[in-house]
Amino acid sequence: MNINIQELSNKKLLKDLKAKKIILGFYAMMIIILVTCAIIITINKGAKVFIFMPFVFIFFLFRSGRDYMKTKTEIKRRNL
Repeated sequence: MNINIQELSNKKLLKDLKAKKIILGFYAMMIIILVTCAIIITINKGAKVFIFMPFVFIFFLFRSGRDYMKTKTEIKRRNL
């Protein structure tokens, strides 16, 4: 669902920022967990396909970070 952040009210914009911050933290936490598991599995059993899983979530992390920064920029523009 594409939402134009310029059309959101101040209250909804702040609520949207909070949700995006939680999602960004979730993706960062998932990457840390997956990298840790990949390192442990590689040490114990050798290289497996699982070591490439963190790369899938890096795309989502960058995309989520970009959306978070757009919302934060709009909040600064509105002086909230």
